Amino acid sequence: MTAIRRRSRLLRPFNRFHQLQIGSWVARCLLAIWIAQASPVPALSQEISTKTIADVKAAVFPVVCGALNQEDEFRVLQMVGSGFLINPRGDFLTAGHVTDDLNKYASANHCFGAIFLAVANEASRDLVTTRWFRISSCQTNHQLDLAACSLTQNPHKDASLRNRIATLHFDGLFQYADGTSVAFTGFPLEMGRPLTSKGSIAARYPQQLVVDKSAWPGASGSPVYTANGKVIGLVTQAGLGVGSGLAYAVPSDTIIEFLGKAKIPFER
Repeated sequence: MTAIRRRSRLLRPFNRFHQLQIGSWVARCLLAIWIAQASPVPALSQEISTKTIADVKAAVFPVVCGALNQEDEFRVLQMVGSGFLINPRGDFLTAGHVTDDLNKYASANHCFGAIFLAVANEASRDLVTTRWFRISSCQTNHQLDLAACSLTQNPHKDASLRNRIATLHFDGLFQYADGTSVAFTGFPLEMGRPLTSKGSIAARYPQQLVVDKSAWPGASGSPVYTANGKVIGLVTQAGLGVGSGLAYAVPSDTIIEFLGKAKIPFER
């Protein structure tokens, strides 16, 4: 009897410790469930409207290599990728490899980097106002495949474009659940008009957003956005082989951190 009591006393600290462990684990699980239920996650069924797409198009453009002819007219020699305006001073964001490809093409073909804006006139959809703006410099992070660039002139101060172009705002990626409807708009396949693809969030990782919609060549630099028009990623790569049908993007949280370190203003 004495031996049994001693053994019972020896087990008491273990039993209490074990109970505390179980209690702590249950508490953590309940806390995680409460946070998940309390966190505002947008409805998965909320589709991207045509108005939202039109608003995003006002900030998106092709990144090109161009040159001036004898009449001092600008002509596009090569469309390299896509980009979008991120602040009122005219800075824009694109993929890092887009600026690398642009520099290679420029040095080989005697042209310069620029963005090309084409805005339909309000009076007639057949008449289009076109403006080009030369790229002055870029801050590139090759590891993240991001580039933030400035222009020699601010397109927001161009009288013919005023109130007809826009800047895009950012939102945190991880408040949106897998399956949330998204879209990305850019200038793939060297098309003269923006092309919008719709899909949904397939997966979210700290350094990567996966969208279940294929991206075509030239879409790199396109913004990935939700129904509220806010950017949650930037397209950098299309899925290949077994990953075909997917698009890969840099998450907005990574972009925001990149812009903060580069001291480039942006809007949320």
